[in-house]
Parts: sequence; structure tokens; C-alpha cells
Amino acid sequence: MFNEIRIGPSSWLWTKKLAGGKTAVGLTEDAADECGLIVHVELPVEGDHILEGHPCLLIETLAGEIELPPPVSGKVVLVNGLVEKNPGLLHYQPVDRCWLMEVEEQEGV
Repeated sequence: MFNEIRIGPSSWLWTKKLAGGKTAVGLTEDAADECGLIVHVELPVEGDHILEGHPCLLIETLAGEIELPPPVSGKVVLVNGLVEKNPGLLHYQPVDRCWLMEVEEQEGV
């Protein structure tokens, strides 16, 4: 199961199980294409607790803002600062390099 990328129910976010009960979350290639030019990405802060289905990710495009709910619940242990600084990478980098955050999954957070 590790290293297998799964597309969330919204088809905008993917998840990838990592070692130690962590899950990487990223924007799918189809979502990036549908967004058009991504000009800003706002991610949760490391240490934040997020809830599945409750918006915590913000993607800003030339057309407007899109709030996305995470497909998992837990504690954010790492965010991809490179994507925050240069959101255009979401269009050009391979999926495994353009993850948005890593979450230590916890039920009922």
C-alpha cells in the first residue's frame, strides 16, 4: 500500500501513504490544469490539526480562489514551502515532488 497514490473523492487532491502513519496530500494534475494559472497557495501551518472535509487549503488563480477540504484528518507535520513560494510548480513538476503537506493521520481530531 505504501507509495500508492490515491485520488480523493473530489478528484482535486491525491493522497499517498508514507511510513510512520503519515500521509502526503497533493493537488492532482487534472485539478492544476482545470485551475489555470495558480498564483498563490495557502497551506495550513505545521502543527495545525485538520479535519477531513473541512476546508484548510486555498488555491488562488487568476479566476478566483478555491478552498479545498483535505481528504484526511490529523496533525500537519510538514508543508511544502517550495510550492508556497512558487505555486506555478504545481503545473510543471511531477506529482511526487509537488505534494502540499504531510499529515500524521488521527481519527476524530
